[in-house]
Amino acid sequence: MNVGDAARRSGLPAKTIRYYEEIGLIRPARAGNGYRDYCGDDIHRLTFLRRSCHGDDRPHCRTLDDIAGAALAGDKIASAAA
Repeated sequence: MNVGDAARRSGLPAKTIRYYEEIGLIRPARAGNGYRDYCGDDIHRLTFLRRSCHGDDRPHCRTLDDIAGAALAGDKIASAAA
């Protein structure tokens, strides 16, 4: 599904979804045309993030920071092993 469909299903703005991809929280597949192709697992994670980080209008979310930190640490480990 494309980012618009993912936004509707997760309840998050498309801009937020793209940001989450940028910081490594989700990694959607790419369709043959290069467009993002979100799957059910991506929607599940986005829905979790919406519920845990966007429910109280906080500008800063520690849960998001923790998850992003773990994702970035995993990328560094994978890069070092390659």
